[in-house]
Amino acid sequence: MEGIDWHARAAALSVDGRMWIDGERVAAADGATFAKASPIDGRHLAQVARGGSADIDRAVAGARRAFEKGSWVAQPPAARKKVLLRFAEKLLASREELALLGSTRSTMRLRRRALGRSPSSPGRRWVSSASSSHGTTP
Repeated sequence: MEGIDWHARAAALSVDGRMWIDGERVAAADGATFAKASPIDGRHLAQVARGGSADIDRAVAGARRAFEKGSWVAQPPAARKKVLLRFAEKLLASREELALLGSTRSTMRLRRRALGRSPSSPGRRWVSSASSSHGTTP
Protein backbone atom coordinates (compact mmCIF):
# COMPACT_ATOMS: atom_id res chain seq x y z
CA MET A 1 0.00 0.00 0.00
CA GLU A 2 2.89 2.32 0.70
CA GLY A 3 4.36 4.12 -2.28
CA ILE A 4 1.23 3.82 -4.42
CA ASP A 5 0.25 7.07 -6.11
CA TRP A 6 -3.48 6.88 -5.45
CA HIS A 7 -4.15 10.27 -7.04
CA ALA A 8 -2.58 9.10 -10.31
CA ARG A 9 -4.49 5.82 -10.17
CA ALA A 10 -7.75 7.67 -9.49
CA ALA A 11 -7.11 10.06 -12.39
CA ALA A 12 -6.51 7.10 -14.71
CA LEU A 13 -9.57 5.20 -13.48
CA SER A 14 -11.98 4.19 -16.22
CA VAL A 15 -15.48 3.24 -15.12
CA ASP A 16 -17.65 1.07 -17.36
CA GLY A 17 -21.11 2.56 -16.92
CA ARG A 18 -23.00 -0.20 -18.65
CA MET A 19 -25.40 -2.49 -16.80
CA TRP A 20 -24.84 -6.19 -16.11
CA ILE A 21 -27.87 -8.06 -17.45
CA ASP A 22 -28.17 -11.74 -18.26
CA GLY A 23 -24.43 -12.39 -18.06
CA GLU A 24 -23.17 -9.46 -20.12
CA ARG A 25 -22.45 -5.75 -20.02
CA VAL A 26 -25.14 -3.85 -21.90
CA ALA A 27 -26.19 -0.28 -22.54
CA ALA A 28 -29.70 0.81 -21.67
CA ALA A 29 -32.17 -0.42 -24.29
CA ASP A 30 -33.02 3.18 -25.23
CA GLY A 31 -29.39 4.34 -24.96
CA ALA A 32 -30.15 6.72 -22.06
CA THR A 33 -27.30 7.63 -19.70
CA PHE A 34 -26.61 10.03 -16.87
CA ALA A 35 -23.43 11.67 -15.62
CA LYS A 36 -21.98 10.28 -12.39
CA ALA A 37 -19.89 12.77 -10.44
CA SER A 38 -17.57 12.11 -7.52
CA PRO A 39 -19.12 13.18 -4.20
CA ILE A 40 -15.60 14.02 -3.04
CA ASP A 41 -14.59 16.63 -5.60
CA GLY A 42 -17.43 16.77 -8.13
CA ARG A 43 -15.28 15.55 -11.03
CA HIS A 44 -16.95 13.51 -13.75
CA LEU A 45 -16.49 9.78 -13.19
CA ALA A 46 -18.55 8.20 -15.96
CA GLN A 47 -21.63 8.22 -18.11
CA VAL A 48 -23.81 5.52 -16.58
CA ALA A 49 -26.63 3.62 -18.25
CA ARG A 50 -30.04 4.83 -17.13
CA GLY A 51 -32.06 1.64 -17.07
CA GLY A 52 -35.71 1.79 -17.93
CA SER A 53 -38.66 -0.58 -17.99
CA ALA A 54 -37.33 -2.50 -21.03
CA ASP A 55 -34.07 -3.09 -19.13
CA ILE A 56 -35.97 -4.28 -16.07
CA ASP A 57 -37.93 -6.71 -18.23
CA ARG A 58 -34.69 -7.96 -19.82
CA ALA A 59 -33.04 -8.45 -16.39
CA VAL A 60 -36.07 -10.25 -14.94
CA ALA A 61 -36.28 -12.54 -17.99
CA GLY A 62 -32.58 -13.39 -17.67
CA ALA A 63 -32.91 -14.06 -13.95
CA ARG A 64 -35.96 -16.25 -14.56
CA ARG A 65 -34.08 -18.30 -17.19
CA ALA A 66 -31.15 -18.80 -14.82
CA PHE A 67 -33.47 -19.79 -11.98
CA GLU A 68 -35.46 -22.25 -14.08
CA LYS A 69 -32.29 -23.79 -15.50
CA GLY A 70 -31.44 -24.79 -11.92
CA SER A 71 -27.67 -25.10 -12.43
CA TRP A 72 -26.78 -23.47 -9.12
CA VAL A 73 -29.37 -25.17 -6.96
CA ALA A 74 -28.50 -28.58 -8.42
CA GLN A 75 -24.89 -28.23 -7.29
CA PRO A 76 -23.96 -29.91 -4.01
CA PRO A 77 -23.11 -27.42 -1.24
CA ALA A 78 -19.37 -28.23 -1.48
CA ALA A 79 -19.35 -27.33 -5.19
CA ARG A 80 -21.15 -24.04 -4.50
CA LYS A 81 -18.64 -23.28 -1.77
CA LYS A 82 -15.78 -23.88 -4.22
CA VAL A 83 -17.28 -21.38 -6.69
CA LEU A 84 -17.85 -18.80 -3.95
CA LEU A 85 -14.30 -19.23 -2.64
CA ARG A 86 -12.94 -18.60 -6.16
CA PHE A 87 -15.11 -15.48 -6.31
CA ALA A 88 -13.81 -14.33 -2.90
CA GLU A 89 -10.21 -14.87 -4.06
CA LYS A 90 -10.84 -12.72 -7.14
CA LEU A 91 -12.33 -10.01 -4.94
CA LEU A 92 -9.32 -10.12 -2.64
CA ALA A 93 -6.92 -9.97 -5.61
CA SER A 94 -8.73 -6.84 -6.80
CA ARG A 95 -9.08 -5.18 -3.41
CA GLU A 96 -6.96 -2.13 -4.24
CA GLU A 97 -8.98 -1.38 -7.38
CA LEU A 98 -12.24 -2.00 -5.53
CA ALA A 99 -11.10 0.27 -2.70
CA LEU A 100 -10.28 2.97 -5.23
CA LEU A 101 -13.67 2.60 -6.90
CA GLY A 102 -15.43 2.63 -3.53
CA SER A 103 -13.58 5.73 -2.39
CA THR A 104 -14.78 7.65 -5.45
CA ARG A 105 -18.37 7.06 -4.29
CA SER A 106 -17.99 8.07 -0.68
CA THR A 107 -15.74 9.92 1.66
CA MET A 108 -14.54 6.76 3.43
CA ARG A 109 -10.78 6.77 3.52
CA LEU A 110 -9.16 4.68 0.84
CA ARG A 111 -6.64 3.15 3.22
CA ARG A 112 -9.42 1.88 5.50
CA ARG A 113 -11.18 0.19 2.56
CA ALA A 114 -8.04 -1.35 1.09
CA LEU A 115 -6.89 -2.74 4.41
CA GLY A 116 -10.21 -4.51 4.93
CA ARG A 117 -11.56 -2.35 7.71
CA SER A 118 -14.76 -1.53 5.89
CA PRO A 119 -18.10 -3.36 5.99
CA SER A 120 -17.95 -3.59 2.19
CA SER A 121 -14.45 -5.06 2.10
CA PRO A 122 -14.30 -8.38 0.24
CA GLY A 123 -13.97 -11.40 2.50
CA ARG A 124 -14.73 -15.04 2.95
CA ARG A 125 -17.01 -15.21 6.00
CA TRP A 126 -20.19 -15.45 3.94
CA VAL A 127 -18.85 -18.38 1.89
CA SER A 128 -19.01 -20.86 4.75
CA SER A 129 -22.80 -20.87 4.64
CA ALA A 130 -22.68 -22.44 1.16
CA SER A 131 -21.37 -25.71 2.60
CA SER A 132 -23.62 -25.80 5.62
CA SER A 133 -26.98 -25.07 4.05
CA HIS A 134 -27.90 -28.69 3.31
CA GLY A 135 -28.50 -28.19 -0.39
CA THR A 136 -30.28 -24.87 -0.18
CA THR A 137 -29.01 -21.35 -0.45
CA PRO A 138 -29.92 -18.58 1.99
